[in-house]
Amino acid sequence: MSKNLKETATNILKQSNRNPAIYSIFIAIFGCGFFVYEFFNSFSFNLNTPIENWVATASYFNNVFSPILLFVSILLLYRTWKDSKEALEIQKLELVETRIVLKEQSDTQSFSVLKEAFFQVIDRIDNLYKKECILKHDEEKWSLVIEGQWNFKSENLNKNESKMSFETFLQSYFVEMQLELDEQSLSYKNLIFESSFDYIEKVKTVALLSRNMEGNQYKPILEIIVFHRLTIFAWLFFVEISYHLFKFTQDKEKEAAELVFAEIAGLTCRQLKELYWINSLSDEVLLELKERKLL
Repeated sequence: MSKNLKETATNILKQSNRNPAIYSIFIAIFGCGFFVYEFFNSFSFNLNTPIENWVATASYFNNVFSPILLFVSILLLYRTWKDSKEALEIQKLELVETRIVLKEQSDTQSFSVLKEAFFQVIDRIDNLYKKECILKHDEEKWSLVIEGQWNFKSENLNKNESKMSFETFLQSYFVEMQLELDEQSLSYKNLIFESSFDYIEKVKTVALLSRNMEGNQYKPILEIIVFHRLTIFAWLFFVEISYHLFKFTQDKEKEAAELVFAEIAGLTCRQLKELYWINSLSDEVLLELKERKLL
C-alpha cells in the first residue's frame, strides 16, 4: 500500500506542475491517505466489531478529515478566485484593446465622411470664388457687383469700372487694405461684408464640421488639406465675415456666432504662419485674435 501511495503521489505531483488545482487535490488525498494508512496500520480491520467501535472510527475519521478538507476547500476557493481575477483582467485588457480598435475605425470612418463633406463645401465656395465681379467707384463710394446679380453687366465698362474675378478682388482688397478712414475708404472696407451673403452659410458649415472633428487624430491633416484648397485671401475673408457676424449678431445667436468665429480664426491662424498676411486683417479682428491668444 505504501508503494502504491508513493507512485500515486509522484504522478499527482507531475500533474500539479501543469495544473495548480491538482496540487490541492493531492494535499487532500495525501493527508487523508496518510491518516487512513496510520489508522489501519495501528488497528486491525474487522467488520464484526461492535457498533460503538464503528461510531468511534467514524468520529475519528471525521475529526481528522474535516480540517484537511476544509483547508483544501479554501485553497480551491482561493485558486478559483485568482483564476477569475486573472480572467477579468484579461477581459479588461481585451476590452480596452477592442475600444482602441473601434475608436480607430470610427476615427477613420469619421475622417472619411467629414473629408467628403468638407470638400463639397469648399468646392462650392471655390465656384463662388471664381465668379466675375465689377468693381465700381465714384467720388462718393465704392461698390461691387457680382456675376449673377441683376445689375451685373460685363460689357461696355467705363473708366470707373473694373472687371475681375472675386478671387482677384479679395487679393487686391487685403493687399491694399491700409486706407484712410474717410467716407469713400469706409465704403471700400465694407465691400466684403456687402458681398458675403452667399458665403455665410458655407462658412458656418466649415466651422461646424471643424468642431465635429475635435479630438479626431486626423483633424490636423484635414485642416491642412482643406486650407490649401483655397487661397490665403479666401481664409482672411472668412475670418473677417465670421468676426462681423459675431460682433453684430443678436444675443440669442451669439454663442453660435462665437463658435463659428473661433473655429474659422483658429484654423486660419494655425495654418497661416506668415504673419504679414495675418496683418492684412482689420485692426479690430487682430485685437480679438490677440485677446484669444491665437496670434
